[in-house]
Amino acid sequence: AGFPQFVLDTFLAKYAAPPKGEAMQVDGKVCLDIEKMALFRADELLSHNSSSQRLTVDEFVRAWASMLPDGTKVCVEMLRGRAVLETRGANTLVKPFPLAALSRDVKRRFKELFDQQASWRR
Repeated sequence: AGFPQFVLDTFLAKYAAPPKGEAMQVDGKVCLDIEKMALFRADELLSHNSSSQRLTVDEFVRAWASMLPDGTKVCVEMLRGRAVLETRGANTLVKPFPLAALSRDVKRRFKELFDQQASWRR
């Protein structure tokens, strides 16, 4: 049994990409945008990354890469807007911190940001 068509259509609308210089669909086959899929898998891993069991950057990147096809390149910079790095002793940990979860109220948004960490840089 397959998935309902609306599920497939929604998934493909979000994660499909045309091959370079080609139409979206070639001979009935669709290509997936590997970067979008990598970010989807990062979000999945972040959602399972509890506050008591934070992963170090190296552990996170290894786990993330293992969820993707061989040869897929991932880096911590791709997590921008999804997570922050938190230093604890000698370790740098990955902490979920999605921008979408921040308040839309400017005053409250800044409070949430600075409650997270005292200073920010680009």
